[in-house]
Amino acid sequence: MGCCPRGVFQPLIFDCTGATRKLAQDETLLLGPIIVGPALDLLTPVITVVDPTGATMFEIIGDTAARGNLLVGRSGIGSVITTANQNTIFGLEGSGASLTTGVGNAMFGWEMAPLLDTGDSNMGMGRRCFLSLEDGSQNVGFGLFVLTDIVNTDNNTGAGHASLLDAEGSGNTAYGHSSGRGLVGPGDDNLFLGRGAGNTGQTNGVDNTICCGVDVVSTADNQIIIGNSLHDDTVITGILEQATFPSKADQVWDDVGVVRLSDGAARDRFFEEYAAGTVYTLTATPAELNFGTTDPILTITEPGTYRVSGHVTLEYVGATFAATQDVTLKLRRTNNTAADLTNGTTIYKLQIVTTLTGTAATIYWEASQYTTANTDDSLRIFADVAATPSAGSVTASAAFIKAEMILL
Repeated sequence: MGCCPRGVFQPLIFDCTGATRKLAQDETLLLGPIIVGPALDLLTPVITVVDPTGATMFEIIGDTAARGNLLVGRSGIGSVITTANQNTIFGLEGSGASLTTGVGNAMFGWEMAPLLDTGDSNMGMGRRCFLSLEDGSQNVGFGLFVLTDIVNTDNNTGAGHASLLDAEGSGNTAYGHSSGRGLVGPGDDNLFLGRGAGNTGQTNGVDNTICCGVDVVSTADNQIIIGNSLHDDTVITGILEQATFPSKADQVWDDVGVVRLSDGAARDRFFEEYAAGTVYTLTATPAELNFGTTDPILTITEPGTYRVSGHVTLEYVGATFAATQDVTLKLRRTNNTAADLTNGTTIYKLQIVTTLTGTAATIYWEASQYTTANTDDSLRIFADVAATPSAGSVTASAAFIKAEMILL
């Protein structure tokens, strides 16, 4: 082993005898190039660095009988290797101390992968990453307390303080401080991007989710959550495509799975009209509700499929009925071939009453999904009572009609 004065660069040439000596406090140790190969079959250190008291600080093993390993750390590093090769370990406090047959691992830092045994192609840089990892492969961790709980799972990547701290699944990726920290135990193929993404409030055991943004979390499998409650605008340009027809209601897609979000057109997805004016008195003849000032009439100006609903409040006004009577309420299109909406009719039965004044009922009902290719369908509420009261009247004191687009 050779040394050179401080500030002078000179390649260090050493033999394979394992000879060591203390470094003087005014010397600098330069290493390189370190020559390894078949001739070096020793498990004894190539270089031992000690403190002024003679205690070992760390050891450098240029190679072992397993070939191609470079290990720098406390006494005992590499002592259990059997066939492991092509590993690089720079670390203290047990980093890589359990390695036996693993191939192609690289660990840099304090207490990195102390239990790693047979796993391959793992890489870590930081402090106390992979504390439980034994035979998992192709995992990557950067930071403090990253991926500390995985044991035999593969293909995880964590970058940032405590990223995927307690995750035990495979194929998870997290970037950012505490990203994926709330995913405890199982859960595969999740992506967390941003500080706190997948942390507080994250549901355990979920698979195949994407969370993008500060403190964004997923609560069920196959979710994509982009942005948090502080975001005011979301801009997506081009064409957004879905490979299959939507499986849930309320999704806005056409029948080939394509929706255009940024084509410059202003699209109305929600139509509603509230009645205002004077109350409407029901008769025995079906007629549209007329409140004088504003009637519950809406015009759908966008082709698509809609959820259409109606709401009417019925009142007794000094009414007398000797028998029960039916009030019929209908959602009806009055143009483009007038017709009642499918399943858009509801019936309410009035009770036997004598000179009663008060609310009879507040009625809400929905038609079946309503599909139109037109841009001017006029939808209205019609009402009638089977027989008018012998005294007083029955009125509609409030009403509204709504249409919400559910498919383009």
